[in-house]
Amino acid sequence: MTLPGMIGGFAVFGVVASLWGYIKSLFHKFYNLFVIEMEVQDKDLVQAVGFLVTTEFKNSGLGARLFRGDVQYVRSKKLNSVVGYECMPVTFTLYWRGKLPILVWSSRWWDEMKIQAPRLFFNVDDFIVEACNKLSVFRQNREMGGRYEVSWHHGSLGDGDGIKVLGKMAQKGGDDKGDGGGGHDTTSGGKNRCDWRPVGYSREDLGEPSDRQASEALVLNDECQSAMDEAKKWRARESWFKARGLPWRRGWLLHGKPGTGKTSLVRAMAQELDLPVHCLDLASMTNVDFAGAWGSVLSSVPAVALIEDIDAVFDGRKNISCGEMEHGISFDFLLNVIDGIQNSDGVFLVVTTNHPEKVCEALGVSTLGVSSRPGRVDRIIEMPLLEDIGDKEKIARRLLKGIDIEHWHDLLDSRIETGAQFQERCVRRAVELMTVQEEDLMDGEDQFIL
Repeated sequence: MTLPGMIGGFAVFGVVASLWGYIKSLFHKFYNLFVIEMEVQDKDLVQAVGFLVTTEFKNSGLGARLFRGDVQYVRSKKLNSVVGYECMPVTFTLYWRGKLPILVWSSRWWDEMKIQAPRLFFNVDDFIVEACNKLSVFRQNREMGGRYEVSWHHGSLGDGDGIKVLGKMAQKGGDDKGDGGGGHDTTSGGKNRCDWRPVGYSREDLGEPSDRQASEALVLNDECQSAMDEAKKWRARESWFKARGLPWRRGWLLHGKPGTGKTSLVRAMAQELDLPVHCLDLASMTNVDFAGAWGSVLSSVPAVALIEDIDAVFDGRKNISCGEMEHGISFDFLLNVIDGIQNSDGVFLVVTTNHPEKVCEALGVSTLGVSSRPGRVDRIIEMPLLEDIGDKEKIARRLLKGIDIEHWHDLLDSRIETGAQFQERCVRRAVELMTVQEEDLMDGEDQFIL
């Protein structure tokens, strides 16, 4: 090739290269005349859109399909079982709704989504409204066992690889820039990640069902029973609060030694009131993380927001959980979120601690039998040690049902212990008695064979 020819070729290439951006832009504009493109951000809206896509649209099967497995409680089987989930695709995948095709793509952490659809047959506003309404109705009107479920919310200061708690895959929110921006949500019951489709099961068939008599399995003193009765009235009288201009929310501070039943009381209350429980891991959260997690609580009200062992995070107003890090949640921000300008009707806040003396009075401590800060913590409940013999007998009769009292009457002594410690003694006695019965049975069988 001659030098002039080479120069001419480079010139043509340069012209084409310079025009390529223009050509591509022109093609994209022409493409958008017929195809509408939309981006969905914010994890709640992503779940709403994903829920609509997975329930109302059919996957064409073209392109890679992503599946994850998890152990869930299956109500129809009454046992824990591995359940497969089809996740939203991380490459563009074709879905159909009747004759309407859409292309769907989701980010690796399912916190962002892109959709392309024919402009002539697709209305973005109607699509978003339908998605939000469908998810809201699903969350408020679940079948086969009600609304009770347990969700864990972990912040960006925790393990970035995701975790699993009681059977639900982790979800990472936000990006990795700045000071957090999301964190992880994990759930028991297979319901929080509504945009993941369970394979072979309906969503209503997964998760631990509510138990409307859960408190009957507990031995409650007068204070705890009064609190349970109050919670039931609160749940049933939303209109009473609102008619008087009162916030429809409640707050408890449960304190007592480990094993006295703080978590058991919360679980029984949530099951009887048929409320979802959101467990908030403050130690792993920034202010941004906590704001996002609180938004998830508000999106599912009425609901329980549970902060366990707050003394492990805050000593008074000081965050003692983040060590050298400076980005942990601040106490002032915690107070502003749980009792700030934002409406929090329907939230039942429960805070637990083993050391009430470390709780700041700005959150709520007992002052002459009344909370120092109603509106944040309305009631302070001490979970006592187990010392009453009558209470011990109630527990023993339930745990050792069918076993003659002469075999366990000696357990009803005067020692002062936690409910968990007494329960363990009952379980050990039951195991001992079962072992003796099995040995006697085996001896009898041996004699018969001989």
